[in-house]
Amino acid sequence: MEIKFNSVSILDKEISFEIDSSGIYSFLGTSKSIKSLILDLISGETIPESGDIQIKKNIKVGICKSNPYEMVKSKKIKDYFRYVLELNNYKDKSINIRINQSLKLVGLDNELLDKKINKLSYIEAKKISLVSALIHNPRIIIIEDYTDGMVDHDKKEFARLIRVLKNKYKKIIIFLTKDTTFCYTTSDIIYLLDDKKII
Repeated sequence: MEIKFNSVSILDKEISFEIDSSGIYSFLGTSKSIKSLILDLISGETIPESGDIQIKKNIKVGICKSNPYEMVKSKKIKDYFRYVLELNNYKDKSINIRINQSLKLVGLDNELLDKKINKLSYIEAKKISLVSALIHNPRIIIIEDYTDGMVDHDKKEFARLIRVLKNKYKKIIIFLTKDTTFCYTTSDIIYLLDDKKII
C-alpha cells in the first residue's frame, strides 16, 4: 500500500481512502484551501488533528506547488537541483546525468540552469518546478493546479508527460486541480471536492 487516509479530518469532515497502485488520481474542486491542505497532509507539512495518514516506508514524495516561484530564489537552478539530489544521496558522478534526464523529460535543455527561478517566464518556471518534484525519482508526485495559465499546447504536452510517468515509470500522480476538462480527459480516478468535503 502506498498511501492510506484513515478517517483524517479535513476541515469539518472526515475522509478515508487508499491509493495503492500507479495511476493519475485527481482531486477536483475550486477551493484552494482544501486542495492545499490535502497536499500538506500527504507531504507531512501538516499533521491531522485526528486520524492518520500512512505512506509506505521508504517511499519518496515529490511536490510541485501551484506557484512555481515558491522554489528557493537565492540559488541558481542548477545549485538547487544539486542540493536536492545530494539530500537524496545521489553521488557527484550521477548528479549531472540525473539533472539532464529530468530536464529532457519536461522538454527543457540545460541553458536555464545558470538562472534563478524568478528570472524565468511563467511556463519555464512551471516546468522547472515540475523538474524539482521529479528529479530525485519519487514514487509519488503531488502536482497542484499545474495547468493554470497554460494554453492548449502546454496542457497537451503536460498530459503526455504524466501518462509517461504513469505507464513507463509506474508513478503515482496526485493532481490537485480546478481544471475540469483536463481532469476528466486525463485522470484514472477523480475525487470531487465540494467546499469542506470529498464527495
